[in-house]
Amino acid sequence: MKCTTCFHQCEIPEGGRGFCRARICENGKIRPENYGCLTSLALDPIEKKPLYDFHPGSLILSAGSYGCNLRCPFCQNYEISQENLHGRSLYVSPEQLVEEAKKYVPAGNIGIAFTYNEPMIGWEYIRDTAKLAKENGLQVVVVTNGTASQEALEEILPYVDAFNIDLKGFTDPVYQSYAGSLEQVKAFIERAARDAH
Repeated sequence: MKCTTCFHQCEIPEGGRGFCRARICENGKIRPENYGCLTSLALDPIEKKPLYDFHPGSLILSAGSYGCNLRCPFCQNYEISQENLHGRSLYVSPEQLVEEAKKYVPAGNIGIAFTYNEPMIGWEYIRDTAKLAKENGLQVVVVTNGTASQEALEEILPYVDAFNIDLKGFTDPVYQSYAGSLEQVKAFIERAARDAH
């Protein structure tokens, strides 16, 4: 089966996993094995995302899973982004994550940020959680490398208030050295910038 989540377009055999180490083929269907599997959860200053002039001075509950579709040699979160941590993660349903975020609203929390690994390889979890978050008056932030497909982006775009899209370089050779796609990142940025709230 072909995974269409990103530019790799991995052909994943039954029981196998894609380049990202987080999407698998099970019963003839591609799904995110890392759905709801959190490896990191922290209440961070919004400036740590970093976002400029987006609710300055506030806090945001930052959630991360495992897996990534790039291989950047300078990755600061390589322990979770480059490993399959399925057996070493904690399952947190979308409902549970939204309830956890609401607990910190009195302390200055404005919502949920999907970050730390590459969250878009598990876009289904972002979509499901972000929809609930918006229904509960919470802000939604996605920190991404921007290499997901337009189809995946369209699934979450209605529920996202802010993106931090990490453009890692300006040439194809730079992206090729990270197993990436500059063209896909540029398309992601253009689409997100056009419709972001």
